[in-house]
Amino acid sequence: MITERTNRAFSKVRPYIPGANIDQKKEEYGLESLIKLASNENPVGVSPKGIAALNNMANVVNIYPDPSAVSLREAIGRKLGVSKDEVIVSNGASGVLRLVTEILIEEGDEVVYSKPTFPAYYNNTVRNGGIPVEIPLTKDYAYNLAGMAEAITEKTKLIIICNPNNPTGTILTFAEIEKFLKQVPKDILIIVDEAYIEYVENRDQADSLKGLKQHNNLLIVRTFSKIYGLAGLRIGYGLACKQIIDTLYQAHQTFVTSSPALAAAEAALDDDEFLEEVNTVNKVGKKFLTQEFSAMGFDIIPSEANFLFVDMKAEASHIYEELLKKGCIIRPMGKFVRITIGTESENKILVSALKEIK
Repeated sequence: MITERTNRAFSKVRPYIPGANIDQKKEEYGLESLIKLASNENPVGVSPKGIAALNNMANVVNIYPDPSAVSLREAIGRKLGVSKDEVIVSNGASGVLRLVTEILIEEGDEVVYSKPTFPAYYNNTVRNGGIPVEIPLTKDYAYNLAGMAEAITEKTKLIIICNPNNPTGTILTFAEIEKFLKQVPKDILIIVDEAYIEYVENRDQADSLKGLKQHNNLLIVRTFSKIYGLAGLRIGYGLACKQIIDTLYQAHQTFVTSSPALAAAEAALDDDEFLEEVNTVNKVGKKFLTQEFSAMGFDIIPSEANFLFVDMKAEASHIYEELLKKGCIIRPMGKFVRITIGTESENKILVSALKEIK
């Protein structure tokens, strides 16, 4: 059978487990309503400018999209102060991450990152025959740069830093990252995954963009799935020197993104009013949930993202199941849970349900 002839590396891939499907769980548990706070989606919705752009594209989807995404790359360049030649657009930040490992990683190459973190790093590595070198987070649940620096060997080809980290929400300053960059050999590519960077309250201290001109081995990855609310369109981008971008485009799939996605992303990019609204909702919700969880005796890791990493002091699978019965989906992780910060009403429903089962 074909399943017996897959490449050897494929056997090490761990299927990604997404947040539970709302419709399936409503049917399974006999629920009329359900709130999903498991996948770090934007609870406010979609950028109004993005929606308008989507509507305008309805009559032209018979035409293939621009395979080079020139207009969006130019818009990103204007927004961030870089050249379009320093931007690659793909089907989500995960599309950029996977492309990099497909190009870079061969049998026996090492990829260094901290753990727990985004599980795609592991799968992208082993799928290509690479060896994941997983360094435990610090005692403060932050990326362990000192441990990662010590783990570098002659086999190290790629280093990944998730900032803010998923699932902990912890963050490194750019000063810390730059110090690390200077320790790493220039022939090792360093990815800084900034999927949640727009949620950081003191963004100037954390943004790695300022290091792009000084470090030709730096690749910054971002997405339109989180704060812009375009998760269903699958669109993200990477920022690096022209040489890296040219190499990535050489192996990039043709028509990897759709015309509606490109148009919505370009319009949403300039919707500062929407981003301000989302950040306000997130900030207020984060404060409310932190206070409520603390009052219930749970430990909360300080977060700079749109989710909280909460120590439930016991195996979280039971809490997950009980919350499901009450119409709330969260993400269990051992004795921790990762909870997306929702709207005011969603947060109150979650807290009320948690108090009933505690």
